[in-house]
Amino acid sequence: MSQIFWKYKLPDTDEYTVSLYHGDTSGHILLYVGQEIVKIDFSVAEDRSYSFYLGKELFELNIKITKGRIRYLLHNKETNKTIPVYQDLNTRKRHLYKSIVLLLIFLILISLVLHFLM
Repeated sequence: MSQIFWKYKLPDTDEYTVSLYHGDTSGHILLYVGQEIVKIDFSVAEDRSYSFYLGKELFELNIKITKGRIRYLLHNKETNKTIPVYQDLNTRKRHLYKSIVLLLIFLILISLVLHFLM
């Protein structure tokens, strides 16, 4: 099951949360903004695009499927900008922590190999 989130704040208005659920085996799509369901589609196994409004601005969600990999792109048609997938601060900290730990393990292993070779 794929679940993706985007957060977007329109100028002088509220912040919107766009959420997408894409079933792994069924391929069913559920797209919602906040608590409101915007689109439902069944058995999606090929590229699709869905258009919807956030406030007065038009957005397009593109689903691209190539060689078994799925990419989701949210695009603001008014400003012609792609909205990045939302990652909360905890997710970023976890990624940073894992990267630092892996780097330290790598450096320790290199140190041990060099120590025993000399």
